Amino acid sequence: MTAAACFVDAGALLAHVSGTPVDARGLVADALADGDVLLVTDLVVAELIEVLERDFAVDRHFVTTVVRSLLTSRHVVSVDTDVLLHALALYELDGLRFRDAHLVAVAESTGVRVLSGSRAVQR
Repeated sequence: MTAAACFVDAGALLAHVSGTPVDARGLVADALADGDVLLVTDLVVAELIEVLERDFAVDRHFVTTVVRSLLTSRHVVSVDTDVLLHALALYELDGLRFRDAHLVAVAESTGVRVLSGSRAVQR
């Protein structure tokens, strides 16, 4: 099969890292075996983190390790990997929810201030 680029959703990534759901388990592995490039959106990363926390009750360090490994893989591309990695660091080290950490990371990368009712997000 010829290598291609394909968008991957949070369900396929979750199946890849957790083995569930069983029917989606091999999707990412098969794509990687074919040499495909996986295109990952910011929203997919946020959803993956939320599901890992909520449904699998894993700690931030584990989540961060898994997602950082994904984002730094040569087979994975996102629109702005640096922003996602910075958001991941804020999530892990500052204890922000990932969606808040992402907002802060985008704001910091653009130099635009954030208006938020959350003190954790105000910087």
